[in-house]
Amino acid sequence: TLLYGLGIGKPDDIVKCTKLGYQIFDCVLPTRDARHGRLYIYSDLSIDRIDVQKENFYTYYNPRQAKHLEEKIPVSSACDCELCTTITRAEFAMMWRAHDSRVLRLATIHNLRFYAILMEKLKQ
Repeated sequence: TLLYGLGIGKPDDIVKCTKLGYQIFDCVLPTRDARHGRLYIYSDLSIDRIDVQKENFYTYYNPRQAKHLEEKIPVSSACDCELCTTITRAEFAMMWRAHDSRVLRLATIHNLRFYAILMEKLKQ
């Protein structure tokens, strides 16, 4: 029997629930957070080094914060999505402020990729 975690969406909760035997998750959190400018960022510097078992394995990037307007680094160096491989934090923050039509799509793709990486790491 598969355990189904409906509504369980915070990354650290998913990690805890997989330890309890849950295998399927369904939650709007990554897409809703993306629409509101909350992007999940791994604390590690590359996909290979991500350790989802350690405390504080992720943080958030919010393009509305002024500090990001000067950051010429990827949104996340531990992500291979379109946003992280083509646009800097500063560029994305400016796009967000300008209500560029691409920001919601890029943010959503990023958060979904974050979750895909999370599930890949949990299967290892």
